[in-house]
Amino acid sequence: MWVALRVTETVDGHCGYEFSWSPYRLIPFSGSAEYHNYHHSHNVGNFGSFFTLWDSFCKTNRWYHRHLDRKRQLEASVTKVKDEEKAN
Repeated sequence: MWVALRVTETVDGHCGYEFSWSPYRLIPFSGSAEYHNYHHSHNVGNFGSFFTLWDSFCKTNRWYHRHLDRKRQLEASVTKVKDEEKAN
């Protein structure tokens, strides 16, 4: 049972897609495909794919959170520019 759980979670975490219906999103402190994908694409932090609690405790996910902040700022800037273009 444990092996089946870990294999399906590993596939979910490494597939590169964020499935909103994934049962692993219901587990507190569970990672996501985006969370663990950052670990592979930037090769720093986000070591846990199943539980992110230790990443938070040891602060190994701080780069990921900075990345998310920059991503949100960029998306907000793009939205603002598009809204201004629509207004004109």
